[in-house]
Amino acid sequence: MTKYFYILILAFLFPTVCLAVPNTNNETFESGPFDLKWDYTLQDTQFLYTDGLTYPLDSNEYPTQYALPKNLPLFWAGIPVEQVLLNFNSDGNLRRAFLLFKYSDLDLVRNRSIQVFSQNYKSKEINERTTMYWRTSKNIVVNLSLSKRAPFQWVVLAFETVTPAKKN
Repeated sequence: MTKYFYILILAFLFPTVCLAVPNTNNETFESGPFDLKWDYTLQDTQFLYTDGLTYPLDSNEYPTQYALPKNLPLFWAGIPVEQVLLNFNSDGNLRRAFLLFKYSDLDLVRNRSIQVFSQNYKSKEINERTTMYWRTSKNIVVNLSLSKRAPFQWVVLAFETVTPAKKN
């Protein structure tokens, strides 16, 4: 009986303990987003997330975007993600991830971002649109874009891996 009591307690405590760990790769995407690795190819991504959609972009730097299937139960820092868009550079490698949230989660996403990435951020506000910037490591840049202007209200958290400049 005692053994089952401890198992029951652990079952309730384990999710709480996991959610309390700050700055895990699941939140900062230091290695890559949602079980993907930065530098994965589109084919690697399609292998793991089979039912997404591929879009060409009008960009020389990031010519391809892949939208993960919308029916995936994806979360960032405990907040449900409505859509995930991945951008691939001209070499075909994953370099950017955009997480789109419900507008009603604006305050929750903003507050959680500050908690995860720190209160040390740069901010810019133009026409009811706020963008907050963090550099989480030497190679990861994060920005949170919030727009309050109707009808185009949005909450987008973007991660980008930045390749260090090559030395001559």
